[in-house]
Amino acid sequence: MGKLLVRNFTFKVSSQLLAAIMAFVSLLVMIRYVADQYGLMIWALALVTLVNTVADLGFNTANLKFISREDHDRSACFSTYMVIKLALTGVMVLCTFITVYSMRLTGAIDDEAVKVCLVFVIYQIISNVQFAIYYTLDGMKLSGKSSILTIVECGIRNAVLIGMALYEVNATTLANAYVIATTISLFLSFYMAHQVGLRPVKPKYLREYTVFALPLAAALILTAVVTNLDKVIVGLFYESIEVTYYSTAVGLIATFTAVGVSLNNVLLPHLSSRNIIRDRVTERTLWGLEKGLCILLLPFVAFFLVFGPQVAETLFGPGFSPSGEMTAILSIQIIPFVIAGIMTQVLYAINRGISYLRASTIMCIIAVGGFLLLIPNTTIPFSQGWGGMGAAVSVSAAYIVFCIILCWMVRRYTNIRLYPKLWRVFIAFVLSALALWGIGQVVDVSGFLWLAIVGFACEAIFIGILMATKVLKVSEIKTVLRMFIKDEDDRIA
Repeated sequence: MGKLLVRNFTFKVSSQLLAAIMAFVSLLVMIRYVADQYGLMIWALALVTLVNTVADLGFNTANLKFISREDHDRSACFSTYMVIKLALTGVMVLCTFITVYSMRLTGAIDDEAVKVCLVFVIYQIISNVQFAIYYTLDGMKLSGKSSILTIVECGIRNAVLIGMALYEVNATTLANAYVIATTISLFLSFYMAHQVGLRPVKPKYLREYTVFALPLAAALILTAVVTNLDKVIVGLFYESIEVTYYSTAVGLIATFTAVGVSLNNVLLPHLSSRNIIRDRVTERTLWGLEKGLCILLLPFVAFFLVFGPQVAETLFGPGFSPSGEMTAILSIQIIPFVIAGIMTQVLYAINRGISYLRASTIMCIIAVGGFLLLIPNTTIPFSQGWGGMGAAVSVSAAYIVFCIILCWMVRRYTNIRLYPKLWRVFIAFVLSALALWGIGQVVDVSGFLWLAIVGFACEAIFIGILMATKVLKVSEIKTVLRMFIKDEDDRIA
């Protein structure tokens, strides 16, 4: 389990981080040249993506689980998944048309927004087929090939977005970059599917996929609501620049949560291939993941919490301080997000989809309640009018609760605990954040140079505290990224 997990995780995290960096570079350019158009584009993408949840309904996870099992025919799994995906995509198209034109008839959106939404419908149709192959390759533990698809699509899309932004095109034209990139990636994915021997055959696992996916369907819809409804509500009550502020913050944080997203697709096939209940080897694997992810990500959380506005103004230009404040709040969800992802894969592996649904329901209630209470600036009683800040607070609070519930569920069903020394890592985080705050009181931290110096100082303080408290040894510093996916090394305990 260990060596293959190491290899696949390395492939996935490398491709996802590279994709996140490319997306961040294109984001910088779009913010500089087409900030308003970017806001409209992201709003339309969020709306269509929210409706596109009906094209998943748990079947992506079902495919990851079943195609990794030796007792299932891979071509039959792939054919089953593809038939389901195409049928659900048709439902998505119908639902999107009804949603968009209903909003247009009520005057909630204008003709330009309708056009952008229609472009993203085309994008989602192509993307759904491409991602069916993507998830199939992941389930077959061929993460090197799926990583190539990620890099190709993101590289082309962001290059086209940068070129279009420099010409200051409208939102509809910007959206076409997604269609161009995913079309090229689709042809490459077909070639890869043929290369690994996947052939269209009778889809004989329809019932098995459906039985597994049904408990997850509602949960994934609820999760998609939390992920996309925030931008939709912000766009309905505020100018597109507010969507830009908030989406910029979300995009910046996504650069760091990409590590957790990378892990999820490779972890489930490995967990599904063994009995993980009360399994000490699996527990130590998860401990390594938790420790390593926290060591990797918590210094960034401390940095954004203290210097979020300065980072936003330096990266995106004067006037983007509101985005930095949203970034500071959203950074709080980074660790809960990645740990919740690990716990989710454990529940999937032991067929506890109903439990995940319960946790997702609570998360959605907290998030949507926060959206309705904190975002709107008119019409809704008791609304606070915080805009993007309200969305950031709601999402972060929801993920904290979500993570706690999932950790409790995993402990209850598998007797697998969180990494027992995790509290020491969080003490180092708190002390590092306080040190950064102190630096900010005596020094005007602004500009790339000062931010870089303070960032390195934060990392040094954090690592120093971990070494002083013996959470991290000198011998582990060079191998920490590798250690958190090793399943047999006792030193991480």
